[in-house]
Order: sequence, then structure tokens, then C-alpha cells
Amino acid sequence: MEVEALATGERTVLVERGWEGRYLRTGHLVYMLGGTLFAQPMDLASLATRGTATPVIEGIETAIASASFSISASGTLAYLTGANLADARTLVWVTRNGEELGLGLEPLLYNNPRVSPDGSAIAVEVQAGGRTNVRVYDLRRRTLRHITFGAERDYNPLWAPDGNSIVFGSTRQGGGLFRKSADGTGEVERLQDGLTLSRPYSWSPNGDRLIYSFGGDLFALSLQGEEPPQALLETPDREAHPEVSPDGRWLAYTSDESGELNVYVRPFPDLESGLWPVSTGGGLEPVWSSNGRELFYRSGVAIKVVTVGTGDGFRMGTPRTLFTGPYLDLGAGRQYDAAPDGKRFLMLKAAPADDRSRRVVVVQNWFEELKRLVPN
Repeated sequence: MEVEALATGERTVLVERGWEGRYLRTGHLVYMLGGTLFAQPMDLASLATRGTATPVIEGIETAIASASFSISASGTLAYLTGANLADARTLVWVTRNGEELGLGLEPLLYNNPRVSPDGSAIAVEVQAGGRTNVRVYDLRRRTLRHITFGAERDYNPLWAPDGNSIVFGSTRQGGGLFRKSADGTGEVERLQDGLTLSRPYSWSPNGDRLIYSFGGDLFALSLQGEEPPQALLETPDREAHPEVSPDGRWLAYTSDESGELNVYVRPFPDLESGLWPVSTGGGLEPVWSSNGRELFYRSGVAIKVVTVGTGDGFRMGTPRTLFTGPYLDLGAGRQYDAAPDGKRFLMLKAAPADDRSRRVVVVQNWFEELKRLVPN
């Protein structure tokens, strides 16, 4: 893509690939590549771009020589969706008695949603434009912003206990576990390397150890010093979804040791000192309530709950169904989460057919979001 001086006809190359370029008063060049709108800081006097091009909007309808978007001088963005939405999903809140409430999210390929510790935001894996990255949906402002960028696959986001950062698995740099600030600023920090498809799930209560799964086994990674990862459960069986209780005394997880997937609880960190089967007839993806008095899990199309007591030992009641519904289980990670108050659950479901068609999206005050995503 080039810019031409009207007085002299001289042309300057701005970017090697891209089209529908526009210079904005924020000091950014925006342009299309595929179905994605990219932004890059630009100096108008020297006609030079700076920094790295950043994808800011994905899934815009494109034709051979045009793209369906428009940006007003005041900073309002409007565009026509054009992504393949045949398998699009959405996120909804579901109460304990099965009542459903939408979040107003545009349909995309969402996966592995996690509610922030204070309940104000959602971290979620999003596949769009041939990439899989981590984004955060601000429940108050109703905005979905990028946390990670690039062609690597970033997946399975996990909030830090203080909500200030997000850990995720990634294929970048050969694979491993990484961390980035929850507001999207700063650089990505490597925590553990060499293990593609490591999935972070939980923390020790003081946040000094990260609990994750890899290759059907469970591990703990110390974030203090240079200690190697500690194996928690390495067995011939397949273990996944490790979740440490809020008081740090118990580990819930999924295992197929009985021949089918079920939820179990062991003492933590001394896992060999006890074992309690929790689910009956199949279960997976356990989640503790924030007060540690309940343990939720998925069983088929149902979300179930078990009341637990942990005073002088582990005790539990009989599992009961909270609600059932057409909520997605995509076979990897965990496709739901519990709100901090335990009164509602964040569920993933197929977007309604009407939401998968072409539609116009209008974003007001988009310049503010642009300046945050791509600092100039």
C-alpha cells in the first residue's frame, strides 16, 4: 500500500501488504488485510509508520477491492460482519435454576471463558482471522479487547488471584505457559517452556504456585525462584482440570481411572494421603465456589453441585443437578465458569441462527479504544 503526493506524484510505500488504508487524527494508519482491520502508528510529516501493526477488528466483510467499514471524524466505527459464523458461539449467564441472560457479545469462536476474581470481566480464548488469541470482555463497558496478538495460538486463559494479570498456554516460542498484564499493556512473560498444550487451571491460595495439566498428568509450577515443575499426579490414567480449593487444602480434578471420566478430590499438597470420588455416573471440569463450600462440575448436559465440608476432613453430600441446557463442551479445557457469588454460571452456547448472518456493528468512541490498543 502506497501514499502519493498530489503536488509531485511521488509515491511512498507505507506497508508491503494491505489495502483500504486511512490516516486518522489519532496518528494511526488503519488498513485491511484479509478480513482484519490493522492499525499502526504513523508520522504524517515523514510518511513513516512506526512500531508493529496490530489487529484491532476481525471478521469484517470484504470484497475484491473494498471492505465494509467506515470511521467518522469523531471516532465512531461502523462495519459489516463477514466472518464465517456457521459455528459461531456466544456467552450467557445462567442462574442456579436455569434462567438465562445474554451478555451482548458479538458471535465469534469463543472458548474457555473465565470470570475475573472481582466478577467485572471475562477472559476468553477467541479464534478469528485464522488466529487464536486471548481477549478480555469488560462487563461494565461491554467492550471486548485483545490481550495477546500474533499468529501463535494462545489458549486457556487463567486470571491471577489479584486479577492484575492473565496466564495462558501458547504455541509461541516453542510452546509453554506465559503471562501478560490483564489490561493488555507490557510484554508477554514466559513462565514455563517446551511443553506445547500445557493448560493452566488453578493457583495455590497465595499465588506462588501455578497448577496445570500436560499430557494427561498434573503439575505445579513454582513462581518463586528457578525450581523445576513438580509432578502432582503422574499415572497411567488421564487426569485433567485440576482445581485447588480456596483454602488451599484440597485438589479437585478429573480422571478416567474408573474407566469413565469422573471428578475426584485429594488432599493438597499431599495428594497421596486420601482420595474421594465425587461424581457418580460420569463427571468432569470441577469448579469450587469462592467460599469453598460447594463443588460444581459438568455431567453430560447438566451442571451439578455437591455440598462439601472441610473442617476436620473432607466431607460431601449427594450430587444434585442445578440446571441442564444446550451448553457446549468442546472436549478440551473447561467451557464454563462460576461467578464469584456462586449465583450464576458463565456458559458457552451456539449463537442463534439470526446472529450468524451479516449485520452492522457500531462502536462509539472507538478512537479511545484504538489509542489504548495501539499506543502512539
